[in-house]
Amino acid sequence: MSSVETQPEDTFAREVAERLLPRLGGRVPQQAIEEEARQTYRSLSQGARILDFIPILGERDLFLHFRNAPAE
Repeated sequence: MSSVETQPEDTFAREVAERLLPRLGGRVPQQAIEEEARQTYRSLSQGARILDFIPILGERDLFLHFRNAPAE
C-alpha cells in the first residue's frame, strides 16, 4: 500500500470525471474536469459542517459548467 493518502478532493475529482466524460461526449478532457472538480470540492467544503451533499452538488455544478463547452 502506498504511503501517500488520497485526499477527498482527489477521490471526488477522479470519480466525477469518470461519470461526466460520457455525459459530455468527450468534448472536455478528463484532466480539465478533474482540475475544476478539485477546486469545486474545496470551494464547497470550505466551512461546511455537513459534507454529505458535496459530491451531488459538485457534480451538478461541474456538469452545468462544462455542458456547453466546445470540443477541444
